[in-house]
Amino acid sequence: MRRMLFSQYIFFSIMLFLVHCNSFQVIPEPNLEQVTVKSETICTEFTWYWPFCTRGKAKSLMIKGIYNNITGEKKYYLDYHLSMLDTDLPVGLSINLDGIYYNLKKVSTDYTEIVKLESEINAEVISKINSSKNNFAFSYSNRKDTLNFALSSGETKEFVKQLNDVVKRINAQEKLKIVN
Repeated sequence: MRRMLFSQYIFFSIMLFLVHCNSFQVIPEPNLEQVTVKSETICTEFTWYWPFCTRGKAKSLMIKGIYNNITGEKKYYLDYHLSMLDTDLPVGLSINLDGIYYNLKKVSTDYTEIVKLESEINAEVISKINSSKNNFAFSYSNRKDTLNFALSSGETKEFVKQLNDVVKRINAQEKLKIVN
């Protein structure tokens, strides 16, 4: 009886862990005539939930690519999730590559369950990220102050890998056939 109860507990624990694991998502959206690719979540600092860093947690990053089926346009975004305690208006995100700050164009601010700041990563910045040999840092600014967070070498490699995976998956997308 104990053995059976223990095995059920282990099974439930493993299933709970797998449900919370992140992975790349490729989401065809024929109603919106686009395909969206979302990367895994990157947590930028240690918090109590850090081992279970999931989509939408405060102070986490996610890379997103969107392929527009009508125009063939491909865009890439960086989503930064803010703490609910950050009540001031977000200004934007910047990335520091080899000592130069690149301002990312702010696209939207989403005030639902958690505040999400979405910024566009243009082709020039993607090229600079791929050619940079150093670790880089992000800066988040609101009207009151600026928060800088440097990525470690492991986080930098993971960010570059995920960015390149999103770009590769978006470039591999074929035009959707949408019948009305």
